[in-house]
Amino acid sequence: MSEIFATVTGQQYRAAFECMAKNDVRYYLNGICIATNGDIVATNGHILFHAKHEGEPVESEVIFKPAKIPAAIETVELSHMKVNGEDYVQVVGKHPVTSSKSDVIYVCPVVDGRFPNHVDLYTNKPATELRHIDFDAKYLALLPKIFKSGRSDSGVRIEVSDGTSAALITVPQHPELGSLIMMPMRLGDNYG
Repeated sequence: MSEIFATVTGQQYRAAFECMAKNDVRYYLNGICIATNGDIVATNGHILFHAKHEGEPVESEVIFKPAKIPAAIETVELSHMKVNGEDYVQVVGKHPVTSSKSDVIYVCPVVDGRFPNHVDLYTNKPATELRHIDFDAKYLALLPKIFKSGRSDSGVRIEVSDGTSAALITVPQHPELGSLIMMPMRLGDNYG
């Protein structure tokens, strides 16, 4: 068995899965990235999920096309493996109570590509006067799935610097749930 290079919570993995592109021509967006700064990242170009994973930062980023995991999985271990000379990521989903015999194991192909620079999106920009910001409702509707914590104190905070830059969405009471970057939508002058 290969050495584990990252461990994430089941919630983080499922959130990344929700935010990644599914059939984008930019093939590198059709996967989850384990970045060199210690992040797990996924985006479809409109929303971006990121959280810190457990383990040392990887030497070079790894993008893989993930498998959907069951809701009962609490921890996911990722390890590199080669099959017939091809690179894969082994995804091991750990059940919270049961034995290792009930773990789920997937072999996911590595995507050859370079993930977009996501770190610049977190850079704090000076705030300007903000009258409004518009978002696509279908991405706002994903928030309960992405930040599913099962807790009653899981309100979200949306931080914006202006009406045209990406917004940072977090659950301040539970930073372990990760964060989401959401691009605004231009509705035009007729709507506001």
